[in-house]
Amino acid sequence: MATALSIFILLAIGGPDQPHLYWVIAFSALVLHQGGPRVARTHRALHRLVGTLLGLALFLLVTVIGPSGWWLILLIVALQFTIELLVTRNYGLAVTLITPLALIIASGGQMPANPLAVVGERLLDTVVGVLVAIAVLWALGRRAHHRAVRGDTRRVLVELAEFAGGQEQSRWEPTLASALRDLNTSNALLAADGHGDSPRRGPPRRSPTPGT
Repeated sequence: MATALSIFILLAIGGPDQPHLYWVIAFSALVLHQGGPRVARTHRALHRLVGTLLGLALFLLVTVIGPSGWWLILLIVALQFTIELLVTRNYGLAVTLITPLALIIASGGQMPANPLAVVGERLLDTVVGVLVAIAVLWALGRRAHHRAVRGDTRRVLVELAEFAGGQEQSRWEPTLASALRDLNTSNALLAADGHGDSPRRGPPRRSPTPGT
């Protein structure tokens, strides 16, 4: 839904001539399918947005300098190496370097004749894709973890019933261990998103003592 809505909005704003329509699809999908609680995904989406803005400014600087030959190769290697160091530590800084690297590779190492047009297109795709994904995430994704836990629970119960009945599993079926692992993962995501155990209401019941 988010990708379709992003495409519709982008075409309405920029017109039907969109040579890199897949950009807006990728940005929407990245926000929604990276996993984790909604708050964490929203933070990463904002990192993606701010990092892209800084990365586009860096790309414009690269086009002004216009490296070529070995200098361009060294720049690509340096960007890729730094991205690998930053991507798990600071996603925003990593995206700042990912953006110019992606644009350089997409242009085949040739600096575009009109870099402002490329920057404007990338900026519009990023803003539309990220904002639509955030809106869909918070409007429609509130019960996503609940559905995931229910689905994993059903699968675990099926695997437990087959295990208890002594049925042989084929090599293509998910094992009981993998089903339990998936259930534990989805339950952890549910708790991280603010859905903990229900509070106990009233004092705990005491079992009746003999003779009373």
